[in-house]
Amino acid sequence: VFKIVPRKKIERLSENFNGARPYYPTLTDAELWFDILNNIIFKRKLPAFDSIAIRRLRGAVGQVIFNDQQEKRKKKPRECHLELHYIMKDFKTFLTVLGHEMVHLWQYHMLEDNSCNHNIDFYKWRRVFGANGLKLTLTIDNDTTTID
Repeated sequence: VFKIVPRKKIERLSENFNGARPYYPTLTDAELWFDILNNIIFKRKLPAFDSIAIRRLRGAVGQVIFNDQQEKRKKKPRECHLELHYIMKDFKTFLTVLGHEMVHLWQYHMLEDNSCNHNIDFYKWRRVFGANGLKLTLTIDNDTTTID
């Protein structure tokens, strides 16, 4: 008797990428997987990042840069930019980093939290991420020299 284990949506969608070690994210991948994670995890409530850049980052694998310099005279809109490191340990690390930064985007837009700290509002997404096969952590191991 075979037991069928239900697979999570993100796991099914990402199965063609999972062999990539190391993984080199592209802008197209970042935009595509932003939409997928936004639909599955955030129920389509997140606005898109104002820009996405893939480049060499020192000491980080991803970061969100906020621009809320709203001057009374200029009334500039709030901006949120995503930067991803150009190489990831594997595809799962890419999804974990992207999801992590999307939680900061949620904090920034939905809570209007300019600090976007790793606080209770950040970690309340841990269960939703886990139910979809992703981890929500503070630090992400991206050591491509020790690919296991």
